[in-house]
Order: sequence, then C-alpha cells, then structure tokens
Amino acid sequence: MQQNELQKIKDKKTGVWLIGAYGGISVCVIAGAMALRAKKCSANGLVTELDIFKKIPLLPWDNLVFGGMDIRKYSIVDTLKELHTNASVLSHDMITDYNWQISEVEKNIYPGIIVNCGKAITETSDKSFVKDGHLSSLVAYIQDTLEQFKKNNSLDDIIVVNISSTEPEFFIPEQYAAYEGMKSAFSSNSYEKYPASVVYAWAAIDAGYPYINFTPSQGANIAGIKQLAIERKIPYSGNDGKTGETLLKSVLAPMFLLRNLEVMSWEGYNILGNRDGLILNDPENKKTKIRSKANTLDKILGYKPHSKVSIDMVPSLNDWKIAWDFIHFKGFLDTPMTLQFMWQGCDSLLAAPLVLDLIRLLEFSHRHGEFGAQTQYSCFFKDPLECDEFDFRLQFFNLINYVSSKEN
Repeated sequence: MQQNELQKIKDKKTGVWLIGAYGGISVCVIAGAMALRAKKCSANGLVTELDIFKKIPLLPWDNLVFGGMDIRKYSIVDTLKELHTNASVLSHDMITDYNWQISEVEKNIYPGIIVNCGKAITETSDKSFVKDGHLSSLVAYIQDTLEQFKKNNSLDDIIVVNISSTEPEFFIPEQYAAYEGMKSAFSSNSYEKYPASVVYAWAAIDAGYPYINFTPSQGANIAGIKQLAIERKIPYSGNDGKTGETLLKSVLAPMFLLRNLEVMSWEGYNILGNRDGLILNDPENKKTKIRSKANTLDKILGYKPHSKVSIDMVPSLNDWKIAWDFIHFKGFLDTPMTLQFMWQGCDSLLAAPLVLDLIRLLEFSHRHGEFGAQTQYSCFFKDPLECDEFDFRLQFFNLINYVSSKEN
C-alpha cells in the first residue's frame, strides 16, 4: 500500500505559499529546498530525514513549488546576498547557481496585506493591489492570488505558511472571534479589526488549503477559524517555531522535574539583530513574543518559578541570535546551585529546516484526510495549539507514535 502511495505522490506538485516571502527564513526555506534537490547539502536539521520517517510516504523535495506574499519591495536574491554578506552564511555559489530557479519563484510572489485600524491596504509597487479595504475584498484578493499560483504552476495542493513579522497583541471581541461573527465579517463589506495573520488564516483555510503559523501571531488561534477548519476539513498547525532558547528549556526543565530539583528562578536574555529583532524592538510586538515563550516552564514543572525573558536588538549581530540563560535551583540539603548556558545560532537557518519538515508533514495530514489542529506536530512549536504538553521528549514521542500508526 505504501508503494502505491509513493507512486501516487511521485508526480504530485504541491505549492508552498510563504507569507513574508522575502524574509530570511522564507529565503532559506527556498534555497534549502533547491540545495536538497541538487544534493548539495546534508540533511542536518531536518527531522523528516530521520529513519523513522521513512516509514511513511512524504512528498519529495523535487515536488515543492514556491510562491507567496510580502509587503516589501525586495527580492529573494537581495535577501540571499544580505545573509551571505552580513551574516556570513550561504555560499556565493549557492546564490549564483540557483539564479534561474529563483527567477521562477519571483514570478509567484505578490504584494502582501497590511491591516491598520481595521482597514487593509497593500504596499504600492508594480504589482500593487489597492482596494476599498473591506474584509471580503481582502479575502478575495488573497484567494485569487492563491488560485492564480495554483493554475500557473499546475499544482495539486498548496500549503500556506506564515513566516511574517510578529504582530502586536490584539484583542478580538467575542462576537467577532466566534465562527458566525467571522463568517459574516469576511463575507461582507465589513471593516472589523482582525490582525493580518488572522485574515491570511481565514482566506487559506476557507479556500481549502492547510495553514502553518510559524510565528507567535494569532493566526488560526481563534475560535471561528478553528470551526472553519473543521467545516472545511482542513488541517492547521502552530504557533511560533521552537528553534532556540525555548527548545532548550523544553529539554532541560524535565530534567529538573525528574531529579526533584526545585527551580527557584530561570532568567533568559536574548539578543538578535535581523528584521525580526527590529520588529521585536517595539514593545507591543515584543509582548506577543514573550507571551509565546512564557508557558514552557510552568507547564512542565507544575509550578511557577521566578522567570523573566528579555529580548533586545543588537544590529551588528544581523541574522545571528544569542540566548544566555541563568538557572538558580535548590539541591540536596536545600543548597542553592546554578546552571548557565549560552545558545548561539543563525536565526533563519535554525528555522528553515523545521518549516520544510512541517510543509511535508501537513501535506501528509491533508492527503490522509486529517483536519483541525494537528497536535502531533507540537514538538515544532513554542506554544502549540490545542496541546498542553510542553516537554520536548514527550512531544517527540507523540510524533513518533503518530508516524508508527501510519506505517502501512
């Protein structure tokens, strides 16, 4: 049966629609897929290349076609050059070798949406979209571009991935967060306020496409969209990719719990210098990110140690990020002890392989008729939707159990 399915997906073309297509993560996702196709890089960082995943038929890298949206006038090559020059990652050969493939991807990138005080506009450019800002018009625009992408590239399916900048926290009144309220707002000339991530999530799922929220923004984490996904029978996953400090917390915190060592305080200090760092320099955007990072310790330990997460912008770091954590814990005979660690990595290259993994996994879920929140993928996220398990080891066991249950 697995052989039959492998044969079936051999020629299946799946579109990957990247929201924030000119950002560092998106560009590393695209460049990474090209390098994997050409066998010019190893499988380091890719969870779906572990032996256990060979038990299920996942879409080959050759079958992914990239496109997306961005609010900036930019290009993939510009971002590649920035990463190479300023962050000292990616080779010059990679930039030049993939020029023709990158040109093909550029044809599939459209102006994104900006939502401001309930009205939506797009940045004007040679491919600009400017309408009246009604939610119905906005959703129609997103869905029209998705259908154009599908038609132009003869695609069988599309996976929508939000990798755009973190949004400020936003409260949606209950009547507009519920399914009927959202359905009414998105099908009328309404100007009701919804963050851009929610508009994208509604448009994608309503059109029948799986949605991944790799950001801490609200996205599909709203009652009406969850109900829409059930009605449309569409899978979604999120929130906020777990790539650095929080990943280590979700691995180390269970150690303290299982050794019965009381954590008195756990302080984390993060510095980064890319566009993400610039956005998170804004207190309102930073609040969203810190909220996403804050749940791990309490959920794993079962109590609330003193804990503070700080995030600061350091421009000279460019795409590199550094986290320094100080853990003050109580040992035998109530003796205070400490553990400190430092994590340094290239932000985009830590995230990109996880995005590629999630694209393959969500396509698999969709192909197998699964819908709603895909909690088996919680190990990829800081604040996983519809899931109370934050221990990385247990999250990963859940994923392995899921894969084993799908083995033919």
